[in-house]
Amino acid sequence: MSSAPSLKLNGFVVVIHGPERGRRFLLESAPFVIGRSPEANLIINDDRVSRQHATLSFEDGEWRITDGDSRNGTFLNESRITNEPLRDRDRLRIDRVVLRFRAATDVEAAYHDEIYELMRSDGLTGLTNERVLTDALEREVRRSERYRRPLTLITFEVDRFAEVVRSFGGQAGEAVLMQLAELLLGQFRRDDVFCRLDGERFGVLVPEADGLGALTIADKLWRTVRDATFTDDSHQQIRITLSVGIASLDGHRRTCAELRADALQALERAQDRGGNCIEAALFRPLTPS
Repeated sequence: MSSAPSLKLNGFVVVIHGPERGRRFLLESAPFVIGRSPEANLIINDDRVSRQHATLSFEDGEWRITDGDSRNGTFLNESRITNEPLRDRDRLRIDRVVLRFRAATDVEAAYHDEIYELMRSDGLTGLTNERVLTDALEREVRRSERYRRPLTLITFEVDRFAEVVRSFGGQAGEAVLMQLAELLLGQFRRDDVFCRLDGERFGVLVPEADGLGALTIADKLWRTVRDATFTDDSHQQIRITLSVGIASLDGHRRTCAELRADALQALERAQDRGGNCIEAALFRPLTPS
């Protein structure tokens, strides 16, 4: 493909999850084919991917994505599609590869913006990543100590996730993580920092939440996941549970590392109990200065 951006069409896709994460593919006047074929513009070497799985093309003044009658489907913002128009920042998923479509007047600037976002986000779930949580922890711990405001860190993990992958496959495991993130995202406030730490482990930093408030939040997310049904691309139903660990400052003097360690230790205690439960770190009163 040409390395020069198309000034007329101004379109590109970026790999945000999968091999070659961060690679950009410019979209030009000719159709852009994604598939297993060696002649495809973006080659995905996987038996679940058709030779010409999906095509991006410019029609009647807009970019569109068309599924090539693939067996396992093409997904636009997690909905299976046949032929749909594309909008800036749409997420495309083919097998285990996730792409972001960008349409911008300045392709280079949009690409650099996307790379910056990739550094701060998890490509699979769309949540922020551990780097963002670390920055937020440092900021909020200082604020909590200065103004004597409560602060809570909740960590949670999908119980026996390896069994889900063995039973249903890696594709189903990733589908569960994506649906879990979408299910829980609406439960948190704008100032809360919800991120994927790694694998099947997540964290949420909740300013202004004391120990009792944290337990209420944790109980709600635990029950929400326990009562939910997840599905893979073939509509198999999957049930999961969570182990949850909580640590709160609540007027305590702790470093970021201590708060995080307390939350993870509480999570480990929940897992040691067999999972599907909530554990809270012991609160240590602040000694008067």
